[in-house]
Amino acid sequence: PRSSRSEALLRKPSRCSHSDMAAAPLVASHEEVYRVVREKQLLSADELFDLARSHAADGDRRLFLYCAGASGKAKRNLQSTIDVIWASDAGLPGASASRESSHVAPLTAARLAELARLA
Repeated sequence: PRSSRSEALLRKPSRCSHSDMAAAPLVASHEEVYRVVREKQLLSADELFDLARSHAADGDRRLFLYCAGASGKAKRNLQSTIDVIWASDAGLPGASASRESSHVAPLTAARLAELARLA
């Protein structure tokens, strides 16, 4: 037997319908961000965050909400997200990085030595 609380929850109307939520997600998906970064050839977190602010000013806050932390400033991991997008196909369909991109090119011996010195 159902409790009166569970029956009340079943009868309680929802404030938003599932179709509303499906039609307009609040935050851009990883795939959408991946496509924007690749299409616009964004290499830095600042570039992505500036684009997100521009979209927000035009009324679409989804990219901004993906990029911004609770303080409204760029998330600390935004640059690493961009680096991952350019380093591999990030597991998304239709993704293939240009071999000419410095993010995909193999490390030269000099660059590898420099990185080892910095570590």
